[in-house]
Amino acid sequence: MDRLRWLIAAFTFLFLILLVIPVTLRISFRHSREENCLEFQIKIWPGIGYRKKVPAIFGKARAIAISQVEPAPPGKETPLPKRVKKWLTFFKAALPSLRFLLHRTKLHRMRWHTRIGFSDAYSTALAAGLLWGVKGFLVSALYHISAPRCRPDLAVVPEFRRPDLAVVLESTISVRPGYVLLTGLKLSYLYFRSSTL
Repeated sequence: MDRLRWLIAAFTFLFLILLVIPVTLRISFRHSREENCLEFQIKIWPGIGYRKKVPAIFGKARAIAISQVEPAPPGKETPLPKRVKKWLTFFKAALPSLRFLLHRTKLHRMRWHTRIGFSDAYSTALAAGLLWGVKGFLVSALYHISAPRCRPDLAVVPEFRRPDLAVVLESTISVRPGYVLLTGLKLSYLYFRSSTL
């Protein structure tokens, strides 16, 4: 009986330790003429982790067949599906929980470099300027909702010699599993509560 108690206590202590130790997630995306891959790396403990590298599908056009939908009769609006309303209600209720998790997610590395070029210099310069604006907006929003621990490394290089597109995106974040578990429990409660309404 004493051995069982000690075993339960040891597993409980180990479980609590795992909830407190931060889990680090590293994401790397590279696209160019020579390379096109997406890599994930998760570290739980020094020497313990998981790494996966997969080829990324990027820049390939696919034909998508869109079925024609008959328009609603004049004067009669199509009602919003109940399922969409349900998910919108759930998202509004879950937003504080998601903010709770994001504000406790530490951002250790943010590197986003892009090389872009078109057939003419005007289009290349215009695209580079627009891309700078988009990057600034997205990174500012990311740094506002997370807990940044680094400065963003952003770059946009216009390529005037030939049409080209190269992207390097690297990001490293860490979060404690206890926060993820707590947020998951809150979201599960909100989801089942919205299902009963």
